[in-house]
Amino acid sequence: MVSHGIMGSRIRDFSFPWDKVKPLFLQKMDQVMKEFQEQVPMEDMQSCPNVENVEFDDMRKQLLEAVEGFTGCVQHGWWVFDVNLY
Repeated sequence: MVSHGIMGSRIRDFSFPWDKVKPLFLQKMDQVMKEFQEQVPMEDMQSCPNVENVEFDDMRKQLLEAVEGFTGCVQHGWWVFDVNLY
């Protein structure tokens, strides 16, 4: 437990298993991306010569697949290490 502030308030560190959080995270991430696409249609945006123009659905699919493939991380102090790096 970590103590912060003059009044001595306390903040507890909570950990949740990634396999339980991951489906919720994916659902929320997909929902936010779909809402963004509705509010800011990519077809209305001007293309820039120095930026790769990627279809929104392709990028959305790539992001969801990347999160789906993420299995978790090991946390040590302030550093977070991706388990799949090595």
